[in-house]
Amino acid sequence: CLLVLLIMVIITQTGCSSGKTSGQVSSPVTGENFLLDTVCTISIYEMTGDDGTPVPAADMKEQADQIIGDTFAVCARLDKTLSRTQEASEISRLNNAGGEWTEVSEDTLRLITEGRKYSELSGGDFDITVGGVTELWDFHADPEDAKLPDAKAISEAVKHVGYDKVEIAGNKVRLTDPE
Repeated sequence: CLLVLLIMVIITQTGCSSGKTSGQVSSPVTGENFLLDTVCTISIYEMTGDDGTPVPAADMKEQADQIIGDTFAVCARLDKTLSRTQEASEISRLNNAGGEWTEVSEDTLRLITEGRKYSELSGGDFDITVGGVTELWDFHADPEDAKLPDAKAISEAVKHVGYDKVEIAGNKVRLTDPE
């Protein structure tokens, strides 16, 4: 839901064209940042000029850079709130609450509510509580140090996966399985 909103803001601000002007592909204005536990790259190829016509983003570089900066600011705000890897985030507080109720913001509540909905719609094939399993892999390891986690550790972690173990009451959330 938040990602869709972010994409809509980018599209609204940059136009919806194919990235071609007069048959030529314009050079993008690009920004890169490390957010959401990954490298994020935003490229804008075309903007909408004052008269409503497509303009290469490079010709409106200052405005394109501003949009990229604003978008990264939204990502940074969401990262601080929603990241399971940032200790002070609401998701980390919820994960470490030992099954106790945790008050969360509207953004976090909306994300969890939507995540549970999609978990249910998929019959659990998509599950918002899979973090304990995925953290068994070291995605930041150098390739030569990468290794598969132990099968027993995976089996144990899978026992604690289940979107049905997430309860919501108003703006409070808890995980009924503290693991």
